[in-house]
Amino acid sequence: MQSFSKTLNHQSQKQSNSQHAGAFDSQKQSVGTKFKGQLFKLMHQLESTTPHFIRCIKPNAKQHPGIYDEDLVLQQLKCCGVLEVVRISRAGYPTRMTHQEFARRYGFLLYEAYTSQDPLSVSVAVLQQFNIPPEMYQV
Repeated sequence: MQSFSKTLNHQSQKQSNSQHAGAFDSQKQSVGTKFKGQLFKLMHQLESTTPHFIRCIKPNAKQHPGIYDEDLVLQQLKCCGVLEVVRISRAGYPTRMTHQEFARRYGFLLYEAYTSQDPLSVSVAVLQQFNIPPEMYQV
């Protein structure tokens, strides 16, 4: 009976020592190594996604609907880099979209309600309203 208790005690000490050794091994891992592993996991997760960024632009300082302070909007667009992206896009990477896509995407910018539902007419009206020179686009 005594040998059984010794054996049991000896086995529990082995387990205890191995648990302490395992804890010690995990403590051996440096903060830098842990950070590197976490950073790798984060980068892997980010690479598996398709991020989209939304920029909120305040139309006016008084927060009234339907009123646009062009200077305020322009300043915000300059500060967040949107105008630079547009300039670069225009310089070398033309954007192609159908009249339907353009009208659906930008038709709401028309100051007055446009009676025509023809996507080509709506597209041309938007471009003319913002004084976009005809050489800057092709319809």
